[in-house]
Amino acid sequence: MRGKEKSFKVFFSLNIEAFHVDEYRKSGYKKATMSLTPTYIGKTIKIKGDVFGDENIVVDGYVEGTVKIKENLTVSQGGEVKAEVSAKSVQVSGRVSGSIESSDKVDVAPTGVVNGNIKSPRFIVSQGGVLNGSIQMPMPEGGQAAPKVS
Repeated sequence: MRGKEKSFKVFFSLNIEAFHVDEYRKSGYKKATMSLTPTYIGKTIKIKGDVFGDENIVVDGYVEGTVKIKENLTVSQGGEVKAEVSAKSVQVSGRVSGSIESSDKVDVAPTGVVNGNIKSPRFIVSQGGVLNGSIQMPMPEGGQAAPKVS
């Protein structure tokens, strides 16, 4: 089909674990330490399904479903996530539709849009950033309530 584009959908669960190849080889092909280099979901990538992992993820493309990672999620300008999100911290410069739960902080940049509820001990929204939803800010573990102002 010359001149015409074909499109197709891929449905899968993604369990992301990245290793440094040299460390992997040196370890005798035993599980090596995980890389701190983020995993990129590129501009032309569309994922429908579940994304689980223990490392940083940067979304420049599109993710729909569930995102549960132990580290940081960054949704770049132009990136879009339609999912229930759970991560250590979430930086939104693109669009997120769905609830976000963070153990550290959620940061909405001037170009960021969140359509959904946020649960995080810290929340930052820059001028121009948009939140259409509610914010629940639980106290950090071992934390104390803010002092009352008269």
